[in-house]
This record gives sequence, C-alpha cells and structure tokens, in this order.
Amino acid sequence: MGWLDDDYFIRRAGYSQWGDLKPFLSFHRPLRDYVAACKRVGLELRDLDEPEISEEARREWPARVIRDHARVPWAYVLKFVR
Repeated sequence: MGWLDDDYFIRRAGYSQWGDLKPFLSFHRPLRDYVAACKRVGLELRDLDEPEISEEARREWPARVIRDHARVPWAYVLKFVR
C-alpha cells in the first residue's frame, strides 16, 4: 500500500483512516502555509526538524515500510517562539 503525492501544492481536505480507527477529516497544506499562519500571529520560527526512522524501527519494521518512510518526511517538528 502506498501513494504518490504529486499534487503537493494543492490544498485539499479529505477523509483518512489509520488501522481500525474511524475515518477522520484531514487537511493537506504545503509546509509554507503552516509557517505563514504562525508568522501572521507573531510567532518566529526558530528550528525545524524532519525526524528519520529510528534504529529500533529499522531493526523491527518490514523492509517495505522502511522504504516508504525513508522516501519523504512523514512529520515535521517546528519550534516557534513569541
């Protein structure tokens, strides 16, 4: 299972589902939209991280899952200050 996000810059909403959880409404926005929204309310970006797969996960997860998670960041951690 996987997907190709070749419409990264298109803002959209849709339903997602993880495992047995009920479907939930999710929103896709380019990262710059989130940074711009924080700046508009007076926050200053101080740091940004793109966490990679841990060594523990690399040992325990199936190879196909590791490949998918190593292709693009699955999360960003942004540090803002006022």
